[in-house]
Amino acid sequence: MKRFSLLHIGALTAALVSVAALTARADDYDKKTIVTLDQPTEVPGIVLQPGRYVIKLLNSSSNRHIAEIMNEKMDHLYALTFTAAAAKVEPSGKTVLTFYEGSQGHPQAMRKWFWPGDTLGQEFLYPKSQAVEITARTKHKVPEGDLPTVEESGQKLVPDNAKGHKEKESH
Repeated sequence: MKRFSLLHIGALTAALVSVAALTARADDYDKKTIVTLDQPTEVPGIVLQPGRYVIKLLNSSSNRHIAEIMNEKMDHLYALTFTAAAAKVEPSGKTVLTFYEGSQGHPQAMRKWFWPGDTLGQEFLYPKSQAVEITARTKHKVPEGDLPTVEESGQKLVPDNAKGHKEKESH
């Protein structure tokens, strides 16, 4: 009987380790990151108010350069945007977000996003008019790109930045 119990405990432990590994891989695949913004922050097509948000890559096998920005519950999509590959020299043990500096009463704008341990990340592409405004304020060239359509993304939720909303409050 004792041997049978140890066998069950071993099998249960192996099953739990497998589930934990799958969960870790899922976050690693979509790079799900929970961020807390302490000030208004511009992202492609919209300004986010201070709060907690989830940034993750769209679950797409054909395009690894579409990012979603959602509320923490992940039931409201604020922005769906194309990104470009970004690189840095040294990996970090934590998430790294970089910003274009806010000035003249305008909010900071999200620039690059790196997952912990990665030297390759994502640089946010802004719609042309927004990129021109940020470039004029910061004197840094902001990369341009159209916003993905809901059809391109296969998303069920329509992002606020596709509805023409400019400012949103966190939920």
